[in-house]
Amino acid sequence: MGYIDKNLMTGEEVVYRASLHWAIYIPAAFWLLLGLLVVAISVKLDQPYAMVFAIILLLFAVFALIRAVIADLTSEFAVTNRRIIFKQGLIARNTVELMLTKCEGVSLDQGILGRILGYGTLITTTGGVTNRFGKIKDPITFRNHINVQVDVAQRAK
Repeated sequence: MGYIDKNLMTGEEVVYRASLHWAIYIPAAFWLLLGLLVVAISVKLDQPYAMVFAIILLLFAVFALIRAVIADLTSEFAVTNRRIIFKQGLIARNTVELMLTKCEGVSLDQGILGRILGYGTLITTTGGVTNRFGKIKDPITFRNHINVQVDVAQRAK
């Protein structure tokens, strides 16, 4: 049971859950491929200094992978029948819980790669406060669920 399920109010139900996109692993894959390329070159040319550089690149890959796995396992995004809830972080936690009736705007930023791969940054605004959450998988569906619940909540007022 995650943060969202533990912190639901009485009568509150999760309508839609989102997650981070697999693109968060791209930096780790980049460092890994670069490190393996330098390993191959250093073996071919018999250069011990190049091997040291390759090990450093492979360590970057390990750290990038650990960071991505932690982000993937500790991020939760949901829209309920009352709130929009974003939670990220393991030790330092960033949580945004926005009442649907207070939501002024929801927008989406998607670059070319985000459009191709299916991820984007969801931006919520309320009372002059802007919250950005990047690399959300299928952000258009998430935004549409938020908009539907905001409309339902505002009609019920």
